[in-house]
Amino acid sequence: MSLRRRVMVIASMVLAIVFAMNFLFAVAAQRHSLNAAKENELANVAKITTSALQDRELISAGAAEIIADQPWVAKAFRAGDRSALQQGLQPMFERMKAVYGATIIQFFTPPAQALLFVENPAMPITDFSDTRPMIIAANLHGTSQRGLELGPVGLAVRAVAPIKDDAGLIGVVEYASDFQALLKQIGTLTDTQLATLINEDLWNKARKNDKEFMPARDQLIDGNRTVYSTDWDVTSALVTAEELAPTRGNRTTTRTRGGIEYGVLTMPLMDFSGQQIGFVIATRSFAGLNAEFVDAVRLAVLRMLLGFIVSFGAVVVIFNGLLLRPVTDLLGKLQALENGEDNTPLAIPGRTDEVGKLFGVADRLRLKLRAKEP
Repeated sequence: MSLRRRVMVIASMVLAIVFAMNFLFAVAAQRHSLNAAKENELANVAKITTSALQDRELISAGAAEIIADQPWVAKAFRAGDRSALQQGLQPMFERMKAVYGATIIQFFTPPAQALLFVENPAMPITDFSDTRPMIIAANLHGTSQRGLELGPVGLAVRAVAPIKDDAGLIGVVEYASDFQALLKQIGTLTDTQLATLINEDLWNKARKNDKEFMPARDQLIDGNRTVYSTDWDVTSALVTAEELAPTRGNRTTTRTRGGIEYGVLTMPLMDFSGQQIGFVIATRSFAGLNAEFVDAVRLAVLRMLLGFIVSFGAVVVIFNGLLLRPVTDLLGKLQALENGEDNTPLAIPGRTDEVGKLFGVADRLRLKLRAKEP
């Protein structure tokens, strides 16, 4: 094999190994970035959900405290004047409903007897002692409570504030907003499909007297009832008993449906007392991120091929210009010398590197041989 061919083969092999290793490292780094981006997206959904829930709890608590601090409210409540409470709070309720999604302003006397439901004043006085522990706790201790709780209108972000006058505790006022409406806003903001799953036994206990909203039985997964879902087809296809296993914190995993990879985030749902009542499931398509990864890999392949071609060409040009052509020229002159043609100088003027020195040595040998001739 000629020197030229051997150099090309060796150069191509070395360059191929170098660029292949660089390509593999680049793909590995891109995949690491992809996985980090997926984790960050799900983590951001969890942060936004937690932050939105805390903000809504603060709004509910503030509204409940404002109502409880009104002297006229305490006076009307002590007198059991449902009409005065209704007329005085209806305008506020309408504003809070329009701005913050309020669904409930309700008054309870101890331990948990509903005196007035502002949204529906025709609702009769009803005892919720066996279904509303949040109301019982607020009346029992005379302290404010806030958080999630199941109730006759489903799951809501609630706040309960005690109402007192000079004679002592009268009862409590509850302000609440629909949790599902909050999740819908979060889903729109994060481009995520969200679902709320509630423990079946707790759900039936809280809603035992309500026949208005009973979700379909096929929305039951491992003892948890799906009471809200922005896309039940996606949720039911991706959520399994594994996602609903007991957990102290958030859990993330990936599932594939219809050739599309989805990230699945499971967030335990705690009520005001810290008891887990269910889960919030967030599913997000990773199709966009995966497409960006494929594009990045394709770009890396093009860069690798272009770099290989340029580098290989540079090696060939440099090798031919600095070594192969001078050596070929020397070989031709030495062959001429062998044939008795010794008049051509072998040295390369101005070239002082190893190749120039080689030519100089060959030229001096030529002169010595010529001097020894008879």
